[in-house]
Amino acid sequence: MSSPANLPYQWKLADFTIRDPGSAGNIGMQQKGFASCPIRTGGAEARTVVAPDGDDQFLKLLFDVDGGDATITVLDSAGSTTDTIVFDTAGDTVLMSSIKYGTVYRWVVVGSNIGVLAAGFTTQAAYTQTYSTADRTHANLTSAAFTYPGSGNLFDAVANDLLINVRTDSVANAVADVVINEKSLADNVNQVIVDLTDLKQLVNAVIDDLQAAGISG
Repeated sequence: MSSPANLPYQWKLADFTIRDPGSAGNIGMQQKGFASCPIRTGGAEARTVVAPDGDDQFLKLLFDVDGGDATITVLDSAGSTTDTIVFDTAGDTVLMSSIKYGTVYRWVVVGSNIGVLAAGFTTQAAYTQTYSTADRTHANLTSAAFTYPGSGNLFDAVANDLLINVRTDSVANAVADVVINEKSLADNVNQVIVDLTDLKQLVNAVIDDLQAAGISG
């Protein structure tokens, strides 16, 4: 006879196993609150996890016998695919819980020992990292606004000298301005390159982390 005091023991004795439906079969909860399905393959096979019956259900998928990869499509109650799980090594395990998302019941991954997906996310297509250096430090800007040492900016000053005060000495002064400020302009461009490189390295680090988590391919 069950009582609140011995419920943990009764839970331990209960059989939560549901039969593996085989290649191209559907895995359902069969009116259980918790279920465990050991998957066994004899080649590359597929399974489909049907939508939960309600919220607060738990389903554990275990790759029991690896005779080939098992690709598992997870559906919600609207018939949409919410996850695609690939088991490729015996012992791969995923634990999912059901939730109500708006008016739709769906599965979310709450635990996994595999790298092909992270909780609640579908693995996306791979990024091409032609530039592959990664850096997790998002540094401060090294570049700054480029200004002319005199009044206004360099190009307005040159235009003023050339168009308004057209004199030989003014032209000479304008040319001198360009020469003097050429190095400052080059320095600013180089600083922009440094800042852009830092950003590219940070983006690469984020991509690497997403790939390690199984969110991105």
